[in-house]
Amino acid sequence: MIFNNRLRVCLFFLLVSLFLAWQLATGLRMDASFQKMVPLQHPFIQNMLCHMEDGGNSGNTIRIAVVALGVGIGVDYGIYIYSRLESFMRQGMSLEEACYATLTITGKAVTFTGLTLAIGVGTWIFSPLKFQADMVILLTFMFVWNMIGAIWLMPALARLLLGGKADGRNMRRTATVSV
Repeated sequence: MIFNNRLRVCLFFLLVSLFLAWQLATGLRMDASFQKMVPLQHPFIQNMLCHMEDGGNSGNTIRIAVVALGVGIGVDYGIYIYSRLESFMRQGMSLEEACYATLTITGKAVTFTGLTLAIGVGTWIFSPLKFQADMVILLTFMFVWNMIGAIWLMPALARLLLGGKADGRNMRRTATVSV
């Protein structure tokens, strides 16, 4: 799709680059925070904003973005592991064989990625900024536990949800081509 529209893609990136250069040159600030994108008059949002500081600053709206990042990484881990598991099962492997093959190949990649992210973010603990030092605990926790959850829970969920369909030979016969 991109290669067929190479000129349009180049023009798009040129326009974006020109806009960002103009923004940098003029000092234009784009303040689009979470609180400016939600309907502030909604009763639920009013209640959240009133009680945001009750938990010792644990209700900070910036933490929503940090948690969303951690959850997004965890979902990626799970999708990656399940897609490899499914591809091995479509090749005719049983669920146990597919889990072993998936965890020896994809599990190593997910473990390496999770630990690399956790260690990289973990260095922020020495930051003089209190917010950054607080967020390192949350992000490191999210990265590591999402990694562990994907490695341990995805095969278990596959076994639970696939049930009788867990035989790879049956999946190969009923497999449809997905694009």
